[in-house]
Amino acid sequence: MNSMNYNIANTRPYGRGGQRLLTAAIVSLCLSACGGKVLDARNAEVVNGKLYQRGENVPFTGAVTNVPNGVVFSADPGLEQASNAVGKALLYAEPNGSNNDSAMVNLQQYMMAIGLHPMATDPERARVLCDVQVRDGLLDGAVKCKKARTDDVVLETTTSAGRIDGKLTAYRFSNGTQHPALIAKFKNGQLDGKQEVYSSRNDKLIHRIAWSNGIADGTEEAFDENTGHRVMQVTNIAGKNDGEYVEYAPDGERVIHRLKLEKGVPVGVEETFDPLTGKLTGHAEYANGRLQGTVKRWNPSGKLIYEREYQDGEMLRPDDAVTECINDRVITYERATGQHEDPAQRDEWDASCREQRRLVSSSAAQGAKQ
Repeated sequence: MNSMNYNIANTRPYGRGGQRLLTAAIVSLCLSACGGKVLDARNAEVVNGKLYQRGENVPFTGAVTNVPNGVVFSADPGLEQASNAVGKALLYAEPNGSNNDSAMVNLQQYMMAIGLHPMATDPERARVLCDVQVRDGLLDGAVKCKKARTDDVVLETTTSAGRIDGKLTAYRFSNGTQHPALIAKFKNGQLDGKQEVYSSRNDKLIHRIAWSNGIADGTEEAFDENTGHRVMQVTNIAGKNDGEYVEYAPDGERVIHRLKLEKGVPVGVEETFDPLTGKLTGHAEYANGRLQGTVKRWNPSGKLIYEREYQDGEMLRPDDAVTECINDRVITYERATGQHEDPAQRDEWDASCREQRRLVSSSAAQGAKQ
């Protein structure tokens, strides 16, 4: 998901509209002089996967302009994978987390702006229109896509026999200047090689993943968009996380999350740590991908705020003593405040009551020994 950074020239002696007409005229003259054909997408049709000039019986060969991006990339499943990876990387980089409506709205707008989603097929409604080269009705050659009614190039790649083949680059624009958004390598329509995603706020690399024939295979990493340090690392084998999954604080040094996976399935111990102090904030254990035993969470000061027991992935009900303790606290709280407790408060009471029960049991055991 790398991308080169070019500036659009600010000097427009003919004005934006005039320059676009002049450019189109020059391209048309050049192609005509070279014996090539130029066809506007409005005069084209796709039949059985091949492009024809409307009314003709022989598949078209030449240049086609103003093709909606949804028509150009409809046969490339790899582009959807690349688009999903961009979304995943951008949400991961969100400073306030990805589970909020504003983050999703911003992501949708960004994906539209760089030509990756949604893929429209109607020329009148498409936000991104592409100029392509076609041979015998199939995409074959350079593809350059622009925001509709502008000269802003947001995506470019090469194709062969109807599929993306080679480097694909997507760009974002800020104050009229082109910035990198994504670079990916394709082979016969499938992601193959390194893919890099760049921050939507600056030009820093935020995600890198390796692909082999459309399957994630190799190292996957995420990077902090401000410090540039690595904040996540995992290995993919045959499309699944395999080995240790590690997340780091923005300094790239302090581990904040560690988990082991086998073929995408969590096994053994999972732990989380406070990014500032390094104190343990979470502990869980897995057997064959299912939670097993005690799950605990602590706040940054070390107070236990969550505790549950699991067996084969199923949460066990607390015993009668813990249940009675929780109910007493709920009643006391409601009488004092006139309100119902929130889930976080109930979790904290649950953990406290379990800890209290352990202390009582420990005292009783000590007394029995004496």
